[in-house]
Amino acid sequence: MSQPTRPLIEVLAEIEDARQARGKRHPLVAILALVCVATLCGYRSYGAMAAWGRNYGAEFMEALGFTRPTPPRAATLYRALRGLDRVAFEAAIGAWVEEVLTAVAVAPGAGPTAVAVDGKTLRGSRTQGAAGSHLLAAVSQGLGLPLGQQAVDKKTNEIPVFHELLRDLVVEGRVYTMDALLTQRAAAQAIVDGGGDYMRRGHKCSNHGLLRVAHAWRLRNRVGENGLGRRSHHPFTRGLPIYDHASII
Repeated sequence: MSQPTRPLIEVLAEIEDARQARGKRHPLVAILALVCVATLCGYRSYGAMAAWGRNYGAEFMEALGFTRPTPPRAATLYRALRGLDRVAFEAAIGAWVEEVLTAVAVAPGAGPTAVAVDGKTLRGSRTQGAAGSHLLAAVSQGLGLPLGQQAVDKKTNEIPVFHELLRDLVVEGRVYTMDALLTQRAAAQAIVDGGGDYMRRGHKCSNHGLLRVAHAWRLRNRVGENGLGRRSHHPFTRGLPIYDHASII
């Protein structure tokens, strides 16, 4: 049985509210809870989130922490989220996700913890005045939750940003999957040094198939000594073989 974790709403209640007291009609924790639940239901814009709250009525809004019968409008959501300390918010959510991931990992029969690292350009960033906003994110493959993310500046690429992202993540005992762009010697060495494993995804391999291989082999590409007691000239041993996923599932 997995260990109990805190409800997400308790974590949201710890987020600092930077709004001025004057004119503040709704608790920040209720607004954040509404945004989370509406997003999980597929409502992504401010207008859609506000409409989602109105459709479910006062009783549901009260359960989320609202103290007024009228739910917040889209402009209220926008102003509340714009004033958040993004770094502190992401750190709090990331810490909670780690709690959940740790609880799931200790459950009987749990396999290796898999983390996918990939970069994406934010959808809708162009219409929001931030054309080409690109993020490199690490996502738990088992939970589908982000563990951390870093912005990628236009003047650089994902490779140096990966090392910044990795510093804030738990590496030991986890399997990191990456695309061809991040298949770099320095990136692999950073994961190995942290006690983790890495796998490069081929064009014909699914993440599920790769994890089956990782769980079966549990090989670590470590810098070490060879059978004669001499230090190897090659920092990495032969990596995991890449199979077509259909042959191993």
